[in-house]
Amino acid sequence: AINVGGSTLNAFFGIGLGNGLITNLIKKVKKNNDAVRRIDETDVLLIDECSMLSSDLLEKLDAIVREVRQEGKYSDYPFGGMQVIAIGDFFQLPPIYRKDEEDFDTDPEWRPFCFDSPVWAELGLMENKIELKEVLRQDGKSRFVDFLHLVRVGQVTESIIRDFNAKCLLSDSRPLPDDGIVPTRLHVLNRDVDAVNEARLAELEGKEVVCKAYNEWREKMPTGTLASVKKSMKDSIEKEMPAEVKLKVGAQVMLTRNKDLDRNLVNGSRGVVEQFVLDRDGDQIPIVRFDNGLVEKITKVEAVRYNPDGDKGCLVRKQIPLKLAWAITVHKSQGTTLSRALLDLSSAFEFGQVYVALSRVRSLDGLWLERPARLHNIMVSPQVLDYYDV
Repeated sequence: AINVGGSTLNAFFGIGLGNGLITNLIKKVKKNNDAVRRIDETDVLLIDECSMLSSDLLEKLDAIVREVRQEGKYSDYPFGGMQVIAIGDFFQLPPIYRKDEEDFDTDPEWRPFCFDSPVWAELGLMENKIELKEVLRQDGKSRFVDFLHLVRVGQVTESIIRDFNAKCLLSDSRPLPDDGIVPTRLHVLNRDVDAVNEARLAELEGKEVVCKAYNEWREKMPTGTLASVKKSMKDSIEKEMPAEVKLKVGAQVMLTRNKDLDRNLVNGSRGVVEQFVLDRDGDQIPIVRFDNGLVEKITKVEAVRYNPDGDKGCLVRKQIPLKLAWAITVHKSQGTTLSRALLDLSSAFEFGQVYVALSRVRSLDGLWLERPARLHNIMVSPQVLDYYDV
């Protein structure tokens, strides 16, 4: 949501985690004036990464919007008359399911994907499909793109996987780069990522530099604004730009904003901190050497959150657009382009996980495997294959 200046569905509709009975969720939303206003004023809803939207959540949102939008005036229409545009690839990561849903593969009634819901068809999304065929992340004519397509639909053979391992497996003949920029490791779990990044930062010699953000209320909030409104704005901006970024010389980092498209310094670009200098505010900021050879001073950029009530009030945070990048999760890599990645595909446990991990990388030149990939690691949902008629 941050990448496109949007919000999560749960936040937009004011449903929290979205658990519980639909009747209780409707009551909750009706008490949230901000959510009601957003629902009333929205004519077109764009849902990105729709592969991660469950049929259960889609049906809950449909029931809520029918009841709430314009006080139920359009309750006979799917999504209360909103036009819904869903964008995504169901061969990528599926909806996250609860512990009590883990026996899904033995339950023929379990409907994880949003396209399994009758609401999907009622919205006209079943027949009105547009397939985007141009590959932008990788060279569309490369053999790597052909390989990714086979992984996507689960048509990889033993000979193909052997050839892939031969090209990408970490070895004496194919070592990691020696320019000091370590490929990002993709992990399944957040705790593994945090542990790796914190441990690797602690291992570095030298003084830790804490880059602190500046917050500014550029427009004064109206008198009487609820503290919860201010808190929600701060919480939202924290997800995009943390209050503190801890670095050292030698830290592996990743850009979290596009800096210079013409010079290929984009969200996901990898580099290493070489030194720190003082900016005009007297704060220490890093100089980063990127894997394309460019050396850049990383200055603060702005993130903005407006008053969700629609009144005056604007929170601006200034922070450097960097994060530690020894490791990130596969889930957080979705939507990101990586110039270098080190993968251990043997830990993959989910439909689409291997495809998402592999397809984040621009080319085979920037991809290394810690362990050989196996066919059983490449998992594709039978329901998705049926949906695409593959």
